[in-house]
Amino acid sequence: MVKSRAEIVQFTLGLALPLIVAAVLLSELAHFTYDDAYISYRYARNLAEGHGLVFNIGERVEGYTNFAWTLILAIGYRLGLDPDLLSKVLGGAAAVGAILVCYLLSRRILPESTLPPIAPWLLATSPVLMGHSVFGLESGFFSALMILGVWMTFREEKRDASVPWSGLVFALGGLTRPEAPMFIGLTMLFLPGPALWTRVPEDRRPVFMFFALVLIASGVHGYVTREHEPWLWNDLAIPMAVVGVLGAIVVSPRTFVSRRNILRGLGFVIPVGGHMLWRHSYYGAWLPNTLGAKTGDLQRQVVRGTHYVTDYFSFEGPILWFALIGIAFGIGRRNREVLCVAAIAIMGSLYTMTIGSDWMKLWRFMAHLQPEWLLLAGLGVRAIWSLGQRVDSAPATAPSEAEAEAESTNEARSEDAQPVLDNRWVHLGLVAVLALTYLSRRDEGREKIEFVGPEKKDFLARSAPLLVEWFQAREEQFGRDEVEGTIALADIGKVSYLTNYPILDLLGLVDPKISKLEGGYKGKTGRAYRDYFFAVEPRYHLTVTKKNDCLANKHTTARPLMRDPRYHGIYEPVGVIPLERSQWCIYERREDANRVRALGGVHRRPTSFSRRFDDNAMPR
Repeated sequence: MVKSRAEIVQFTLGLALPLIVAAVLLSELAHFTYDDAYISYRYARNLAEGHGLVFNIGERVEGYTNFAWTLILAIGYRLGLDPDLLSKVLGGAAAVGAILVCYLLSRRILPESTLPPIAPWLLATSPVLMGHSVFGLESGFFSALMILGVWMTFREEKRDASVPWSGLVFALGGLTRPEAPMFIGLTMLFLPGPALWTRVPEDRRPVFMFFALVLIASGVHGYVTREHEPWLWNDLAIPMAVVGVLGAIVVSPRTFVSRRNILRGLGFVIPVGGHMLWRHSYYGAWLPNTLGAKTGDLQRQVVRGTHYVTDYFSFEGPILWFALIGIAFGIGRRNREVLCVAAIAIMGSLYTMTIGSDWMKLWRFMAHLQPEWLLLAGLGVRAIWSLGQRVDSAPATAPSEAEAEAESTNEARSEDAQPVLDNRWVHLGLVAVLALTYLSRRDEGREKIEFVGPEKKDFLARSAPLLVEWFQAREEQFGRDEVEGTIALADIGKVSYLTNYPILDLLGLVDPKISKLEGGYKGKTGRAYRDYFFAVEPRYHLTVTKKNDCLANKHTTARPLMRDPRYHGIYEPVGVIPLERSQWCIYERREDANRVRALGGVHRRPTSFSRRFDDNAMPR
């Protein structure tokens, strides 16, 4: 099939060049791996080596939320592939796939625009999705699956497909991240067809559905923020949510219960439901252990989550104003695909606000929604570009003499009149805004990228290997059997993977007892937490402190322990890993810990530790 010159230009400028830019950015960021990725690597390694899908051998705890991703890494490990390399290759390929799908959706939604799709450029130059695609976790893979599922769903409906494979794509996403039901559910609400319960015109039904979902989102957000943001809007939260739910039910499409959509739903429910049954039989719980570890204080979650999302919006800057124009374009055109993408972006952002923030730089949770937000922004840019664009089409019938004369008169008048809108100025203004947006985004993005740059400003990336070297040096000197023991720390990823020692996770991600304690993420540190620590009594405790002072503790999980009178009677410092502005202090259970416990576990608390401990000290 011979393509026209315009199609070649659209493909080259809208897809081929952005893919080259994306490949460059992916290669620049691929050297870095987040500490949490090593949690999945350790699960994958234990599974591949026959120990089961566990973190500590013999302890069945689901300390991950990316089952399919971990399973893929385990298969790769079994085949002799390095999980870190495999995760980056798969994530990079997924990022490329997300760009391709955004290109196809852009062309499908606004085919008449002479401006090539902008969304692929926005994605290819963003360190958010590109970075999290190669940082070792499942974010890029999940993002690509979700936008692919949306595209496939509407393509299947248009082509009257007999087998809706999109259900399996969403199911793979559901096995990768717990947010997938939201994506497939919202997509189903925007299927074509008349309303199920009313006679709302079919072309207007997507608009009513979109505003019903906006009411639900506004009501839920107002309700959960009512305590720290007591506005009048929040007093109306529950009525808004109820009206939104009723409206969504009333304008639901009849195709929601069609044969094709039932098959799509079964394609999603059977794998995801089967995984839940397996989870309960294997781990003894219906939900991942990480959910309890990261929740428990709703108001604090909402405050942190709101700042998290607004910081991301600030980073994107004017780009998201174009997204609003893209949403307005979808409402004006009554385009169900645009409104579906907009609903996913808005509801997904609300979900992120509710569950709270993530400690990782570059907004990992928002990377899951970046294809949707940037697709809307790209549509907004192309819609403005197309203002006043003339679409020539041959008339259905030849005009009469009177019509031809009137048309020539109108043309003569239009030549003398000033144009209402000169497209050249619109285009020039758009180019200027996009250029300024890119520069602003690049500067802030560069500051974020420095966190994961070659100089390794990320604390864990710089310091975890030094901790591992400390233990490896002791193993070489005294033997692994003499050195190995349970390590208690908060940032468990790389240290746990490289040492392969038993781990007591002080944040509770892989510890079911800590995850069920009162308090939010990093805040489950009350009396029960301290009692549990001293009941387990790990051999080592690793903590971050200020420079030259092991008592000036920085981490919220360590301060309550070290202030407990039992701590310094049982533990003593045996090593220090100095860094620029801080240090790792390595504590070990004392040789005379049994005698101290017999005396009640109380020991005089040192005033400070300012010396560097003997690196050759024998670990006990």
